[in-house]
Amino acid sequence: FAPPSPCASPQDLASGVALAHVLHSIDASWFNETWLGRIRDDTEDNWRLKV
Repeated sequence: FAPPSPCASPQDLASGVALAHVLHSIDASWFNETWLGRIRDDTEDNWRLKV
């Protein structure tokens, strides 16, 4: 998988953005562009990343 930015440390995975891109690569029909567009690095307001 090729996340949008390289993951060099565990902190790079903490936001969930890399995982979201992997899920989108696995099943783009379920994790579609609309869903992917809602994923942000800012975890303060994003309930999806808190889950």
